[in-house]
Amino acid sequence: PVISIKAKKVNLSAGPLGGTEVAGTIDVSSNTKGGDIEITGKEIQVKSNSKLLATGDTGGGNILVGGDWQGSNGILQATYTTVEKDSLIDVSSLGVGDGGKIVVWSDVNNFNSKTIANGNLYAKANIGNGGNIETSGYTIDIENVNPNTIATHGQAGNYLIDPYNYEISSSEWSNINTALSSSNITITTAGTDYGTDYGRGNVGSGRIVFERNNFSYTGTRAALLTLTADNNVEIRSNITATNAALS
Repeated sequence: PVISIKAKKVNLSAGPLGGTEVAGTIDVSSNTKGGDIEITGKEIQVKSNSKLLATGDTGGGNILVGGDWQGSNGILQATYTTVEKDSLIDVSSLGVGDGGKIVVWSDVNNFNSKTIANGNLYAKANIGNGGNIETSGYTIDIENVNPNTIATHGQAGNYLIDPYNYEISSSEWSNINTALSSSNITITTAGTDYGTDYGRGNVGSGRIVFERNNFSYTGTRAALLTLTADNNVEIRSNITATNAALS
């Protein structure tokens, strides 16, 4: 069923073996600082056209889907997390204050885990700095994600991509290129190596690989792209910035 919840704090949990589905609106927005939404379970789905809102006039709140930042704070970690296209997760600051935090997570140390993040993820700010957004999982699908941490009068925030491995082809770069127009981006990889028993091999553990394409940043905002790999960072082609600096 479609739901609509208005509160200061919402915690939806199906436990370590259950599934949680959101189809509707959960709103913990405030005329002060936005509230908190926490959604946990083994399998989580945020359906298309759903809205998770934690905006605030003095700062954005926190929305955690499947876990907390890089699996921290002891929050139950999902195995499968899906945020469907045309959904909205918004922790923007509307007045004076910084944007909040969005985490769309599944356990990066579980080789079965997968995160699909295809919605609009906003941690914007007006007078203040943009917030922080993370999409992480052992494997991730972020082909249609739209992250935005831009600040009208302040510094853009950070978008963290944190899979087990990350291979960047022309399609992945297209997404990164677009996201850099409104966020700084950090790509980091996990460190657990399951070896050949799981059919993945040791060679691919914790790498960031730019495939054999030429990559060009075409945005006009001076953007920061940070690469931190547990294993190797392999750049097999040219990376250039045509209109602004890419650090």
